[in-house]
Amino acid sequence: MPVRTSCRVTRAEASGSTVRVELTGPGGSESLAVDHVLAATGYRLDIDALCFLAPALRRGIARVPGSKAPQLTRTFQTSVPGLYLVGSLAAPMFGPMMRFVAGTEYAVARVACDAARWVVAP
Repeated sequence: MPVRTSCRVTRAEASGSTVRVELTGPGGSESLAVDHVLAATGYRLDIDALCFLAPALRRGIARVPGSKAPQLTRTFQTSVPGLYLVGSLAAPMFGPMMRFVAGTEYAVARVACDAARWVVAP
């Protein structure tokens, strides 16, 4: 079964027992006549969508090349010292498990150990 990734469905139209699908992707536009369509719609991670962070702070966060997701260290720290990001924003660097609760145990252990160095003893 042919798979197309990184494409956007720009049009889909039933035509008898087939479906004509128009796709736009990295290689340009393509029109297909197919029996079945499975469109797995994802979402793009975008650090600029975090409106609760000041614009200057968002601009200071390095991005994964080719995306708007944050580039993180092995301890989930951004390029802004002391700012850590976990959850789905960590998935491009650490894999899809970070999108789920199951990934929190791994993430929190690394963040906690690293963040402890920012605590100033009295």
